[in-house]
Amino acid sequence: MNAPKITDFGDLPKPQINRFTAPNGVNVSVVNGCEQDIFQLLIILPGGKCDSTNPRHAMATASMLNKGSIAHNAEEIAAKFDHLGVSFSAGSYNHHTVLSLTGLNRTAQSAMPILKEILAEPTFPSDRLSILKRQLTDMLGQNEAKTDFLASRKFTELLYGPRHPLSRFTRNNPIATLSRTDLVDFHSKYLKSTNANIILAGNISDKIIDNALAIFDKSWQHTAVSAPKPKIVKANSHPEKSLFVLHKENAVQSGIVTGTIFKNTSDEEFTKLKLLTHLLGGYFGSRLMQSIREQKGYTYGISAVAQENEGIRHMIIRTDCSIKFTEKVIAAIEDEIRGLIEEIIEKDELKIVKSSILSSYASSIDNAFNIANLEASRILKHRPFDSFERDIHTINTTTVGDLYALAQQHLQGNAFYTVVATDCESSDLPVLPAKKDMSNY
Repeated sequence: MNAPKITDFGDLPKPQINRFTAPNGVNVSVVNGCEQDIFQLLIILPGGKCDSTNPRHAMATASMLNKGSIAHNAEEIAAKFDHLGVSFSAGSYNHHTVLSLTGLNRTAQSAMPILKEILAEPTFPSDRLSILKRQLTDMLGQNEAKTDFLASRKFTELLYGPRHPLSRFTRNNPIATLSRTDLVDFHSKYLKSTNANIILAGNISDKIIDNALAIFDKSWQHTAVSAPKPKIVKANSHPEKSLFVLHKENAVQSGIVTGTIFKNTSDEEFTKLKLLTHLLGGYFGSRLMQSIREQKGYTYGISAVAQENEGIRHMIIRTDCSIKFTEKVIAAIEDEIRGLIEEIIEKDELKIVKSSILSSYASSIDNAFNIANLEASRILKHRPFDSFERDIHTINTTTVGDLYALAQQHLQGNAFYTVVATDCESSDLPVLPAKKDMSNY
């Protein structure tokens, strides 16, 4: 059977987003493109886990918004949302908090005042906070039993340093020290800001827009707070050591995380590095998957992704494997990276990789709700309005010579930090000296 012909994606259509600033200063993005009378409202507010002394403040505040307001308790709020058939969620990011409300258009006029109530007047009841702290502690304990979690946490600390909020977020102390006062203070400082971005997606009428903007009406007398732009963090340097091994007693497999930092890259170069990383381990047909899973059978899956966080652009590769294959997997990863440095990619392979990555971009604009998520991502990352079109153009015009040059520039001679969490009694890998107690990690 002949394989299907690979065709060029070409340019993708520009996402249709109507952007404007309302009289009350709220930035609005509207995505129309749904036949059903449904809506999704995203409210993006300044303040996230990197903006407070405790990286758990933002997450806990977001989680507790619907656990009680001045007018209603948690059960009453849940009953009101259930009666209207709407879903609510809230989450925190590095420098933002995002609220989401989804439902039928006919319920918007009743549902959005409830959203305003829990956003403007949450009570953060202590009994509910105690429950949340127990849940977070239990979840952390479950994660700390997993070698992939331990390896990822250590890798994050290598990138940002142990005192950075992104490193401390997965430790127990930020959970144990959470207090109701912390949440009240964080909410007062950030979530009462009128400097908000709202995104509406679905079959959006002017009435729906008015209902959403009414959340920030004249009664919302609060100071505008700007979301801090990510501080450029100087990545840690560990020239004396590239392999870090954590001992996890009775582990049945090894969690492996390896990666490198991309230094001094332009936006265009970083998009090309994303393409290079996708070729390495970003899809099922990638080099890492074909070599380490399909040919050698060392693992069920392995992935590579290029990320940007707090001003640091880097590649990160993750996998799990049987302890007996640990060293072979690390060596195989090194072989595939060396192949990118030493050999120019075939044009047919690049065409397949471009098709794969562009299909992901295409899926991000295939309906109104995905476009809303794309717009939210743009806002969270402080990217320009035309970033989507720029990425598509860069991918379409990248050549095999471009990727070869980038591999030589950013992979050759670069320090790759590798973290392995495993049972060292079953492995020949050296353990970090005097640090077998996992509480140290």
